[in-house]
Amino acid sequence: MNIEKLTTKSQEVLHKAQLIAEGNGHQAIEPGHLLKGILEIDNNVVPFLLKELNINDKIVTKTVDSIVSSYPKVSGGQLHFSNHANKVMADAFKLMESFKDEFLSIEIMFLAMVDVSDSVGKFLKDSGITKDKLKAAIMKLQNGNNVDSKSSEDTYQALENMQKI
Repeated sequence: MNIEKLTTKSQEVLHKAQLIAEGNGHQAIEPGHLLKGILEIDNNVVPFLLKELNINDKIVTKTVDSIVSSYPKVSGGQLHFSNHANKVMADAFKLMESFKDEFLSIEIMFLAMVDVSDSVGKFLKDSGITKDKLKAAIMKLQNGNNVDSKSSEDTYQALENMQKI
């Protein structure tokens, strides 16, 4: 994984996911840690997407907390990315390229979680989130712009409009 290809917020999410895993005594960083990291780092992007998809963000937060607390606690050992988290990140980089973005943003990380075959992916699908619906919400969020800087998440027109509401 090329950390230089991550937006600043995506880098913060990875760091937060690591802290969440360590703080809970987990040996592996799982998709639940990544999603919890996104929810804790970001106040605009994912709430906008969830609102577009008519999904209650409080339910998402509560469920993700439950998923994270269900991971096994392990003492000792080296913290690492699980196979599911590695798949999320690999898929996210592929999606980044398909969006013709220069940097991996948190909304693309979120999109990659829909297809992961673990409890996070199952929860997202059970909530009615599909890749197509989420892609459409991301396109609305990005307002036709590409992620071409490390701070792109801070510049979305949709976020400015949302903050005025």
